Amino acid sequence: MMSRGKWVSGLLASFCLAACSTMPLGSLAKLSAVDMGHTPPDQMRVAFITPDVLKIRPGDMVMKVHLKLADGSFDSARNFALLETNGATPASLTRLLQPREAIHIMKFDDADAEAFQKLQKVLSENKLVGRKKGALEINFGSQACASTPLSGPLLVSAAIKTAELSDYTVLFSRVDISAMAKQAGQNAQVKPCVS
Repeated sequence: MMSRGKWVSGLLASFCLAACSTMPLGSLAKLSAVDMGHTPPDQMRVAFITPDVLKIRPGDMVMKVHLKLADGSFDSARNFALLETNGATPASLTRLLQPREAIHIMKFDDADAEAFQKLQKVLSENKLVGRKKGALEINFGSQACASTPLSGPLLVSAAIKTAELSDYTVLFSRVDISAMAKQAGQNAQVKPCVS
């Protein structure tokens, strides 16, 4: 049977691909309380701290979710668009802010929240069966553009808040996304914004 910890480790593994060495140990402990199979998607928030020259438009940020059962009975990969929310930024995030950086707090739109709940239902049903194993992988992608040319590393931080977490928990801090993209053989350039 796949335990909750196993599903969470799949979540953590994808974050670790991005920035394992920069995730605080306290964050790992807090994230062990997150049950992605049950946390209400309408209460989930992901915060990104980026250079302020990055412009994030609707649809630029996505949460990539891949749920696969080992017996092959279910395999679904989907990108969920994240939308920027309005409102006050919590102090736990503003403390992380450096000069010339901006905070973007993102959430699911209503349609994607429903679609995510369908994946959660599959996850829950197969946990109840008790014999199926699989993996839940979650990572993030961006098509953000730059209002002015970027010079130097593209440092990004991310934090998550769910129903189980009373505040934002850091996923990774000040990771050089450009260097990671190069290592993965991907285009490390951020496109300029087109008016």
